[in-house]
Amino acid sequence: MGTYSRIDPQERLEFNQSFSDADGNVLPGATFDMPDMPDEVRTVVTFGSVDETTTSITITQYEQPADQAVEYAVAGWNQSFDKMVRALQPGRTADVES
Repeated sequence: MGTYSRIDPQERLEFNQSFSDADGNVLPGATFDMPDMPDEVRTVVTFGSVDETTTSITITQYEQPADQAVEYAVAGWNQSFDKMVRALQPGRTADVES
């Protein structure tokens, strides 16, 4: 679950995200064995041009404890980017589920 607070096309996204159930109710980190995790994590994603065909992406997450939650965040972002790569393959028409 999350809320966008700033969208600058091709430059920057800012949003808050949290764990939630299927109905959108915020769940505390303790639900997932992460008692130090805040209810919301502020995230800033910036995009930069490397060259005509390459974009750099920098992701900064605030208020996140420096423990196993960081490992989970990195794994989650990597999984999201892997899905994006598959979804953007030429000729792809189906949704990417996993």
